[in-house]
Amino acid sequence: MYANTGFTFHRLEPGDNLELVEQIAQMKQEGDSHNAGIFDYMFWEWQYSQLPSGQSRIYIVKHNGRIVGYYHVPIYSGLVEGEKKQLAVIQEVAIHRSLRNRGVFRSLSEFAHRNLLNEGIDCIYTFPNKKSIHTFIKYYSYRQITTLSSYIAPVNTARLLRSKARLFGIETVLGKLSDIGFRAFTRPLESGAYLKIHPEFNREIEEIFREYQRKFKISVTRNRHYLNWRYTDKPKVKHYVISILKSDKIMATVILKPDVIFDNPVLILMDFAARSGKEEYLLQLLSELRLNHGKYIQDEFNLIYTSGRDDFLSCLYKIGFIKIPAKFNPRPLNLLVKNCRLPDQNLIFNPDNWRITLSDWEVF
Repeated sequence: MYANTGFTFHRLEPGDNLELVEQIAQMKQEGDSHNAGIFDYMFWEWQYSQLPSGQSRIYIVKHNGRIVGYYHVPIYSGLVEGEKKQLAVIQEVAIHRSLRNRGVFRSLSEFAHRNLLNEGIDCIYTFPNKKSIHTFIKYYSYRQITTLSSYIAPVNTARLLRSKARLFGIETVLGKLSDIGFRAFTRPLESGAYLKIHPEFNREIEEIFREYQRKFKISVTRNRHYLNWRYTDKPKVKHYVISILKSDKIMATVILKPDVIFDNPVLILMDFAARSGKEEYLLQLLSELRLNHGKYIQDEFNLIYTSGRDDFLSCLYKIGFIKIPAKFNPRPLNLLVKNCRLPDQNLIFNPDNWRITLSDWEVF
């Protein structure tokens, strides 16, 4: 415990769990959080007690015996140049609105960082919003190494335009013409290839993700335990796991999530993997889903969205994806990194060494 001007700072004790969840739910509603509607005690337990490593560092601040702020840091098993390392993510933080701009949150953050540096963590990373980036850099020696690229692929442009404006039917004509143009960017399934929907993650999918991970020097390990926890076991959230097969062998797999962003139904590309040298199958898979999504996806959506740090994403233009200019991105994902114990600073701060997808961001 650490005390400062009447506030006390603690590692979370089991007896405080229920009160903490109640406070988080209230603050999510006040902040119009994206997942406020599905958050409850079961969701919190999944997110921080049932994660694959079994390790979360949760810090709280109390005032007059009541929780008024929190700092969640889940820990994941990752690989850094093929060696197992502990990667921590500063994921969900908040302070009661009546206590903002009074130094309370900064004291909580200082308490959390002092504790984390004594916990054997190899590296900490986070995706702060633009208001808090400077705090991490100035006070805690984080380095902003990149802003993740974001991409969209229109699927039903007419419906997308109608959701924003009614132009006496002109939006329908423009939308259909746009969709015809975008369909010029396709990768048809090669002879003998077909798509398959999986109810769960099997060993072959795990092998694909393990093989794909070897392309990168730094990433969270996506084994079956992680994938089942992140997607199959996540409460109240639907996902699709779809592969492209050739000669009954999985060549590539995508994980998709239907969602609503800015009042528009969207299909989010959460994660993906392909056999070594077979990324072309990812393009065929995504192209087929875009053109014939009704055969595979039950949900209606107007566009496909994704964001990440992976060389494959720069190839999405070949199938009609558009890179969102940074100034038009309402919530760019800025990757900040703090090295704790890794000897090679150049390795950890080189963005080309990282593999990040939306699996790594808790909002989706």
